Order: sequence, then structure tokens, then C-alpha cells
Amino acid sequence: MKRLAVIAILMTVGSAAIARGKVPVVIVIRDLAYLKKTLGDRAFVPEMKDCYDARADVPRFVRLKMKQAKSEDEAFAWRHILLKEPVYVWHCGGITSDDKRFLTCTFSRYEKNRGLENERFPEVFDNGTDHCEAKYSLQIRRIVLITCNGVT
Repeated sequence: MKRLAVIAILMTVGSAAIARGKVPVVIVIRDLAYLKKTLGDRAFVPEMKDCYDARADVPRFVRLKMKQAKSEDEAFAWRHILLKEPVYVWHCGGITSDDKRFLTCTFSRYEKNRGLENERFPEVFDNGTDHCEAKYSLQIRRIVLITCNGVT
């Protein structure tokens, strides 16, 4: 049954990756006023390279979480993130907390007409791993947290 689920996900991912077309894989939110309103007064506009580095760290973080999973179902849920990785569109802003700098990024499965090409954090109400958030430490250059729809 899980094998069929993986095949279905891969088929969806393939068609969504083609449909994404010219929408960038990573979008840096450059509107500092918006970032401060959304993330707080200690927000900053991150560098594009840092945002791509955060995206590139997803496989390492997810594989670690799969190894730490307490059940096969939990590991399978984390695996969905790796399977959908090609169709995620990332939106990133920066925040300083306790004198440490982090990226706060959302990554959402691409679908046309969802506004994912805008320089704003998307409002998404999907289940599962279609919409996730990552916290990336600029000090250690690693993702320290991923949540999907509020579930870690």
C-alpha cells in the first residue's frame, strides 16, 4: 500500500514540477516592512545564497528525522518531504533571536493560481507535507526545525 502511495506522489510531483515553469524554486522576501510585520522587529532580508543553502540541507535533516522516527508511519511521513522536494517553492525571511540569526522559510507544493510566485509567505491550509516551515541557523548552517502544518 505504501508503495502505491509513493508512486502516486511521484506522479504528482513530476507533473507539478513541469507546471511550475518559471516560478523560482526559492523566493527571498525583500520587503523589510512586511517581514517586520510578519516576523517581528528583529526581522531582516536574507541573502539568496543562504536561502538556497537552507533548501539544500533538507535531505540531511529529513534523513536524520527518519532514523529517529518511533514508527514506520512516522518515518514514511518524513519521507514525503523528500519525495515532494522538487515541487516545493520556498519563501524565506530572516530573524534575529537571542543574538543569533535564523532563516524562517516556508515551503509549499506548487500549484497554479495559489500566489506562490509572490514575495510573501503563502497562506496555505493543506494537510500533510504540502506546506511546511523550516528554521535554519545561519551560525551552524543547518536546519534546526521543520514543521508541516504545525506538526514536527
